[in-house]
Amino acid sequence: MERGENIEVNVDAKSDSVLAHIVGNLPVGQIKVEQRSCELAIDDSKIPGTSLHRATCSTGPCVAISKPIEEAKTIYRILCQCDHPNVLKPIGVWKNPSDDASAYLVLEEVEASLGSKDREFMFSVEDSFIYGFSNIGFKIFRALCNVVNYINGLYMNSAAGTSSSVAGAIPLTPIKLNSSMIFYKLMVEGEVEVVVTDFCVRQPRDLVKKTRKGRPKEVTIEDVQQFNWRAVGLCLKKMYGPEGNVNEELKDLAAYLEGSKPEEGPVTYDGILWHPGAWEANIKTQFIREIFWLIDKERDKLKTKKLIETEKGKSLIKIKRTLGIAASLKNFAGKELQENNLLDSLEHLRTYIVAHPDMSYNSTDEQDKLKFDKVRCERLIQKVKGDYMIKLRKEIRNLEWITESPVLRDQNNYMERFYEMKKNEMENQR
Repeated sequence: MERGENIEVNVDAKSDSVLAHIVGNLPVGQIKVEQRSCELAIDDSKIPGTSLHRATCSTGPCVAISKPIEEAKTIYRILCQCDHPNVLKPIGVWKNPSDDASAYLVLEEVEASLGSKDREFMFSVEDSFIYGFSNIGFKIFRALCNVVNYINGLYMNSAAGTSSSVAGAIPLTPIKLNSSMIFYKLMVEGEVEVVVTDFCVRQPRDLVKKTRKGRPKEVTIEDVQQFNWRAVGLCLKKMYGPEGNVNEELKDLAAYLEGSKPEEGPVTYDGILWHPGAWEANIKTQFIREIFWLIDKERDKLKTKKLIETEKGKSLIKIKRTLGIAASLKNFAGKELQENNLLDSLEHLRTYIVAHPDMSYNSTDEQDKLKFDKVRCERLIQKVKGDYMIKLRKEIRNLEWITESPVLRDQNNYMERFYEMKKNEMENQR
């Protein structure tokens, strides 16, 4: 066990000394240093799969990571600028008593890295096949994307220099995002909170682009932002493993994050939330319902007008790119289903999957007497046509009927809209 002592220094001083504690919400560039008597005790062993040591100081249990002094100071300053629940809070920097060139960056306590958990923690796995995120996996993935989006918004223009002279701004340093550098903290009632904490002080080689003459281009804010999203995609792929055992929605989501879908433009937080890989089964169900509400609103008061006679219904009939789900729904329907256009596909989804959300189905297959809830029904469609929701999302976005990702509206929001529509219909019928 090593013991180090923090050293008093001005945050703006260009010296070989290291920073100490920051206390309270002080103005940018101001650091209040605690007394020299504040000691840091570091365990020799590291948290498995990480570079973090468990440690204790005057604030209680914490973790420490050894870095070159200037790198530790830079990351400390960056973390002090961040105010987000998924960015690990910095405690201070202690000089390494056995190495004058290095220091310990001290941070809030964490439990372990995300890489220490098995696949079942992040993903819903059945018969070795990944059907999407687990319940906790959805929360962790969205929290990770949320914090990356937050940090992407803090980058300052590189032309203004690399020091954080602007309140809330940080230099163009990418986040270190891999499963061993994404950590989690234990919360109440078994919940976990994912946190990031490290940055690439030196720009990675694959971030720097070159001119036709082979000279390095100046790295822009957008370059770093897209680099961070690409890192999320690579991390996701590493966590789910071989693609042969992963559903189409997760693979499509990872491809978008990596920038492999140029037709969708640069990666954005909103764009991520529009990918079905980030949707639970109930979100998909509500998305289908909302499409039908929009069509149904164009019908007359007594509903004598058929769906195919509405303007939106006609638009869907013109789209001959079906979802290809008729075969997977045959057992539920007990008959062959026709699927000649997108409206046919939607009507089948609504009739056999969405229409009765509290009902369980009995398969008509005599060899399969299982009862299916909506999650399992949706999973069975994935087995036959794994990209059906990817196609539906794309077509509806192109039509511009729905402008906000369904993830951003919970079930109550959907139902409020539905009841408001029904109320207006009843008033019009009086």
